[in-house]
Amino acid sequence: MINAQDETLNQPDTASSSDRMRATKAPKTKRSNKKKNALKVKRTFSSSQVSPYDQVEWDKRVAEITDGKGKVIFRQEDVEVPKTWSMLATNVVV
Repeated sequence: MINAQDETLNQPDTASSSDRMRATKAPKTKRSNKKKNALKVKRTFSSSQVSPYDQVEWDKRVAEITDGKGKVIFRQEDVEVPKTWSMLATNVVV
């Protein structure tokens, strides 16, 4: 951790922005089509036979955002969201 009371020595950066970009670019590597290093994730909460979207009940709503005086500043109709969502969650996401 840096103590804010300690003196720090700043040296001026004399490298141009293009020099810095060249210094930070990662070298190109050949990508192998082999998946030997791929991360495998075990399916836990869904079934491969059923779409996860079919396991959620959906509801069409009107999302509306108002200012402090109640004037509508944004409105979108027929927004489809999970039925369990609150109106606040609907308005925030939309």
